[in-house]
Amino acid sequence: MTVSELIAEGALRLALVACLLECGGSLYEYAVVDTVWPSNLAVIQPQRGGLDRKRFWVPLHGVLTLALPVALWACWGRPDVRAWLLASTGLYVVLRGWTFAYFIPRVIRFEQGTDTDPARARRWVRWSLLRAPLLLALTLCIWRASLGLAGASP
Repeated sequence: MTVSELIAEGALRLALVACLLECGGSLYEYAVVDTVWPSNLAVIQPQRGGLDRKRFWVPLHGVLTLALPVALWACWGRPDVRAWLLASTGLYVVLRGWTFAYFIPRVIRFEQGTDTDPARARRWVRWSLLRAPLLLALTLCIWRASLGLAGASP
């Protein structure tokens, strides 16, 4: 196995694990945290003893943000794998762009207590659910790319 193939395999595995952890973290937030915090902001306010979600999400997105382009670079010579990685990169850019444009600024207001409106918090939660299909599609594209790299068929 060449160095490029080792890098490709490692980066794809790392990206897939990061996506799977994101799916699990999202599921936990939807099922547990998001059912409570819109009516009790202290749940997501670290300064009041609540969750500090940045400790989970920031490192995880850092890993994925690095692993995905490395995998794309290392797999560029494999058109079958490259197509899935280009799709996953596009999905990730859309997902992160939407997150930075809408979700992060608003949740910071809730975490800091500058916005305490439960109706806006519930709307944030409803909109956040719409990110789940993008995350799932991203994960499936990376999984499919890893199958292509391994020479397997789905």
